[in-house]
Amino acid sequence: MNSDRPTLTQVQIIQSLAEALSWFEKEVSWGVSPGELNHLTGRIGELYAAMITRGQMALDTNQHGYDVVSASNERVSVKTVTTSNHVSFNQNTFHHVDRIMVLRVNVDDEKGVSVEEVLDIPANDAQALMRSRNGKFIYSVVRGIGKNARWKIWKSPLVPPTPTSRSFNTKAARYVFVATGKCSRA
Repeated sequence: MNSDRPTLTQVQIIQSLAEALSWFEKEVSWGVSPGELNHLTGRIGELYAAMITRGQMALDTNQHGYDVVSASNERVSVKTVTTSNHVSFNQNTFHHVDRIMVLRVNVDDEKGVSVEEVLDIPANDAQALMRSRNGKFIYSVVRGIGKNARWKIWKSPLVPPTPTSRSFNTKAARYVFVATGKCSRA
């Protein structure tokens, strides 16, 4: 990453994630379908990935192939879905990617909004799980349901903090990250 340009601190990333989640919840409470909130789900996914990798958002808008650069300098392509059953990656820029994260934003009337890690593996391993069509690599999200879920984000107080959770507060709400299992990585 170019260190001459400003980047977000981890605290700013977490605060931005909380604000994006709050806005998402507002939109859903106003009757907007989660599937119509692509601009928010994409941003939620990128912020979530930057947070858990202790990384940074890619500095250029529409960076070729990746969205986040992890603390270990992995270039991470992040795809976030709500209702879609597949995601696609551009074959022409896929070689720029080191790691793939596919996330799902879940909405539950009782538990609120959560972020599920559907897939988090090296790009070359992910490519073996994809099919190629019209210049794109296509990954079926249905295939990955729950296999790699590691953290879910719940708006508190619905989920109390536990020894295996992380939490943060914003002006609007308190969010708790709850461990749901170990993320398997190749």
